[in-house]
Amino acid sequence: MKVVPFTADHAETLIAGLDRAGLDAPLLRVEPFMRHYYLSSPDCQLLLLLDDDDRITATLGSERVRLRIGGNLLDAAVISSTFSLSPGAFPMLLMQWMRSTELGVAFPGNPLLQAMFARQRRWVAVPGLRRFWLNWGYPVSADDPGWKQHLKPLARWIRRVDASRFEDRVRGLAPAGLSLREEARFDDTMVPTAAAFGLRIEPGADYLNWRFDTTLDHVKHRIFRIEREARSVGHVVISEWAHCVNVSHCDAEDAHTLVCAVLMAVSRVNQGEDRHRAVILTSMHAGMQPVLAQFGFSPAPADSPMYLAAFGSHGLPIDRGDDWLVNLDLGDGGMFQGMFYRPS
Repeated sequence: MKVVPFTADHAETLIAGLDRAGLDAPLLRVEPFMRHYYLSSPDCQLLLLLDDDDRITATLGSERVRLRIGGNLLDAAVISSTFSLSPGAFPMLLMQWMRSTELGVAFPGNPLLQAMFARQRRWVAVPGLRRFWLNWGYPVSADDPGWKQHLKPLARWIRRVDASRFEDRVRGLAPAGLSLREEARFDDTMVPTAAAFGLRIEPGADYLNWRFDTTLDHVKHRIFRIEREARSVGHVVISEWAHCVNVSHCDAEDAHTLVCAVLMAVSRVNQGEDRHRAVILTSMHAGMQPVLAQFGFSPAPADSPMYLAAFGSHGLPIDRGDDWLVNLDLGDGGMFQGMFYRPS
């Protein structure tokens, strides 16, 4: 057994292995996504576990980020695309990966992976991460009786929210002098050097320009500079598809400025025929969530699973409160949501 990083030469072998294992793994089949996310930055790799015949038996995506928890700035790695192509192979790859990072972050959507983390003492479940939805509700199921199948689309149409009006509505809540300006790229002034969040990633402009490249083929990223009285205080990144938009990443000096700027950015991209387009974001912040609800966002009925683990000699420096900033595109979950999830 050996662990190697994915290269373009592995593409056909990987897809063939996924097919043999009966695994969908749709993101791993999107060549432009794979080329950008796993092949264009040394900080993001798809690790492959190969058997003695060089067959791929497991995959694990690993993106390195700088994570600030309280006063501690740590090198962390976010895992994604975790698949076993052979029985029992993924835990072996996970053990190898755990030796390579100080702090691990995971958002396991697979119940089997959640159960595996729950059994391990190092992995700590973090409660409170919620997805918030706008204009996504009332999916029709084939099991619904006929009357419900007809009523659900009507209920969805009645309850839809016109996001194009958010920017005007938020003016009464927003700090004085708050404005947005769309940019093609990040510069250093758009990255807050200090922010009032108990946890957040601390990326530089180079990382953000790689992660949210505005020239990609498979997604349209739109970058907004947040300004107060003509001073840059943060940013919002919207990822855009025909059917939905994600608030993929955002950061600012304070939470109230940030939630107002997020609503303004959502309004900017949802105009005209797109004014009722679906929107998704994540939030753990007690001060931001009531504002989102005021504008029609609905929380998911349950927390999204999140786990942290320390692999060094020190324990986790966690004192979790209700002031964390965990964005949708920490890992590949936001990209999967935008490209493949269809609730209705």
